[in-house]
Amino acid sequence: MALATFNPNESELLKKMIECMGDSQGMVRLSLAETLGSIGKPATFFFAGSSSTSPQPCRG
Repeated sequence: MALATFNPNESELLKKMIECMGDSQGMVRLSLAETLGSIGKPATFFFAGSSSTSPQPCRG
């Protein structure tokens, strides 16, 4: 994803990215963490509502 083209109003995409932070593969989590960090404040709202207790595979 090119951050220059990211739309912070893409709430479904942000929700899916947060869900995928429970993935069992560390590199997936690292990549998501770096991307969410680059997005910054628009992503923080979705962290507050997340409470996944089981890993969510996010490859496909």
